[in-house]
Amino acid sequence: MKRRIPSLVAALAALPVAVLPVAAPASAAHAAPDRPVQAAPARPAAAAPEERPVIAVLVGFTDKRFADPAAERAKARDAFFGSGSSVATYFKTVSGGRVTFPSARGRVVGPWNLDMPASCDHKRMASLVEARMKAQGLDPARYRHVSILFPAGGCGWAGLATVNGRTSWMPKGYSTAGLIHEIGHNLGLGHEATRACPTGKLTGCADAGYRGKTSVMGGGGPHVGLSAPALVRLGWHTAAERVVPTRTGTHEITPLYGAGRRFLDIAIPGSADRLVVEYRRRGQAPDVDVAQGVIAYLVPGGKYEKALQIDPTPETTEKGSTALPWGGAFRDRGITVKVLGWDAKGARVWVKLPTS
Repeated sequence: MKRRIPSLVAALAALPVAVLPVAAPASAAHAAPDRPVQAAPARPAAAAPEERPVIAVLVGFTDKRFADPAAERAKARDAFFGSGSSVATYFKTVSGGRVTFPSARGRVVGPWNLDMPASCDHKRMASLVEARMKAQGLDPARYRHVSILFPAGGCGWAGLATVNGRTSWMPKGYSTAGLIHEIGHNLGLGHEATRACPTGKLTGCADAGYRGKTSVMGGGGPHVGLSAPALVRLGWHTAAERVVPTRTGTHEITPLYGAGRRFLDIAIPGSADRLVVEYRRRGQAPDVDVAQGVIAYLVPGGKYEKALQIDPTPETTEKGSTALPWGGAFRDRGITVKVLGWDAKGARVWVKLPTS
């Protein structure tokens, strides 16, 4: 029996929507509460890759259309499937080959002129696009992602996507980083904000916007990978790469996008919260432009898609100033995490647990 795939419009009614603000992810804007999400099981890199076909639909309106349709189609093909900075190359690299966006199964179509005036009414656009796809003999169920590219601006957002869904909307002037960010929402990731905490603490923290520079879901761009909590949420690691300390001791972790023990995932006593610690090294793909150093994330209630990057030096406010300094430590909530040093090969981190 064939599995029934809900229509784009029906799916929109049940899924939360996340917004990419115009300048950058400067504040988390949500249209509805997130559905509960569990961390995905770890997957060996050698497993068969998951193919995620995407269709990019260029649309126009009754009163506004793309000035150069051929150029817009070429831009979309390059942004989604190009060999340089593109959706396909980014997710293949970040996932370690576990996920692909194959150009052979993807498409760029349009511009299709919709029977509506220029606006930011994303639900109406989705309804008309689905109807046009069916009229053109394109089965929406064949695609894991439907990205609607339209010529209007002034929406107050630079991108929009369903969380744990497949639809995204990108207005005029979209960027590859914006596309990657919205696909990240489709995969179930939220905005990765920063909290500035008193030195050595994990409590008493204040909102610091998107000061971090370690994820395209936060303050990073297309030349920065995803954070360790995001990799846990998506299952893009092996069991051996995720180190869960059970007693006090020193741990050596490689750069997050290196080979070996890639990050620490520490249970915080007396709660479902966790502290994830990673080491990022600039220049190693996909972390070409990452903020370098040992970075920590508070994972509230074990919900990795809601991880908050911890800034342990609140006196520094520039973007990318969130690394735990050499010799720096957290001593709070029953645990101690101290950076003993790092080099090109990795970082040494001491973890003290209350049970050992």
